[in-house]
Amino acid sequence: MSYEHLLYDVTDKVCTITLNRPEVLNAVNSKLCTEVSQALRAADRDEKVNVIVLKGAGRAFCSGHDLKQDADEPREIYGYYEHYKAEFDEFTTIWQITTPVIASVHGYCIGKGFEFAMMADIAIVSEEVKLGLGEMRYGIPAITLTIPWKMGMNDAKEMVLGGIDITAQEAKDRGMITTVCRREDLDKITDKTARRLALMPRDMQKMHKAYLNRVYDRMGFWQANKDYLEVLAILGTQPVPEYVRFTNTTQEKGLKAALNEANAPFDALENE
Repeated sequence: MSYEHLLYDVTDKVCTITLNRPEVLNAVNSKLCTEVSQALRAADRDEKVNVIVLKGAGRAFCSGHDLKQDADEPREIYGYYEHYKAEFDEFTTIWQITTPVIASVHGYCIGKGFEFAMMADIAIVSEEVKLGLGEMRYGIPAITLTIPWKMGMNDAKEMVLGGIDITAQEAKDRGMITTVCRREDLDKITDKTARRLALMPRDMQKMHKAYLNRVYDRMGFWQANKDYLEVLAILGTQPVPEYVRFTNTTQEKGLKAALNEANAPFDALENE
């Protein structure tokens, strides 16, 4: 199968899926979301694949949701909910399949990029990366909310309610990711980790990923994330003032100007 926005390769039982929209730092539009889901399921069915690596081409892993897509989305609550319910089913393919997925992260890991990394079974992150749901500062909700399942209550509330981003090392310390490394070592460490997982008996591995995910499902992981779609639908169709300003500035002056404007009070606070 050919793909427009990603690269797909299988070598020595390792399938590498590379987000390939480097001109927009691999921002996720509907087409890319669908292709990632299709590629993950194809790899999961392939008897020659024991592990999947998800990475990004160019300067970043993923810069999040493609904001240019917003104009074409339904504006009524239920239509918006149905739109993102369908995207949620694609976006959470990492969780649904039984082949282990490694996220190999560099540059930027924002929004949906961050959520891809949180959905992965193993996340290897280079030290320059900051992680979090900082888009909530601009009135933009997530599509999944895995943070409460990755860390303790106090840390989860600080990150979500404060809209903070943290360093890769802080993310490691809080239990969000698996490994932190230097940028120049990312490919080598990812490759070694993938080859280690690829040595495992395939059936043993797939059955245990399914079991471990079922443990968290029984604790409420899957239902809680589906419930979050209602929050997404309300906030997406009844945008908060901060999101309206962010959108207007993006259209008038560009994304960089909008980010600078929205982040300015937070940066000023940190510099006090």
